[in-house]
Amino acid sequence: MQWFKGTLLGVLTLSVVACSSTPKNASEADMDMATTQEQQSEDYAEKARLALEKANAEKAEVEVIQAQGLDGQALSSEDMGAQDLPEVTGGDALAQTFEPVIYFGYDQFIVDDISLETVKHYASILVDNPDEKIQLIGHTDERGTPEYNLALGERRAKAVAEAFMLYGVNTNRIEVISMGEEVPADLGHTEAAWAKNRRVEIKAQ
Repeated sequence: MQWFKGTLLGVLTLSVVACSSTPKNASEADMDMATTQEQQSEDYAEKARLALEKANAEKAEVEVIQAQGLDGQALSSEDMGAQDLPEVTGGDALAQTFEPVIYFGYDQFIVDDISLETVKHYASILVDNPDEKIQLIGHTDERGTPEYNLALGERRAKAVAEAFMLYGVNTNRIEVISMGEEVPADLGHTEAAWAKNRRVEIKAQ
């Protein structure tokens, strides 16, 4: 009798273990993927918000430094002129300092921290030049179907547009365009070439 009870207990234990290790079905996997994507979007929004706060603080600090000398006296335009970068406006401004391109990882459309610095640079120029408008042109590498790549290029351009708007650029000053895989920056078929092609170009209108 003791042997029978022990055997029965062992069978029940194996059944419980087997049930607990049952793999997730497709629906559960889809829910996990959706949750991950939602978390990525929330993380990006938080990064963009923090970057905007930092940019505003830096801008305020620069304005104070430019308005006052080391002794607390206001600087004249002649005093400041020798130290400042040349003033640029319009299309010429968009050629300064930062390459007007945002790059992406394979099958990605999230703007990373490094790219946010580029966006911040050009957004500040646009804020200072309210008559200027830009085009954001999304591109992909050659992998994937043409239809998928057109959609991916648009998602990338829209992600950059959202970053510009967070830095104070009105949406009516931004045109979003997708070229998909049709206009590669590099005609090669290597990882290095594909990395150059996964991009959004920032162009003055």
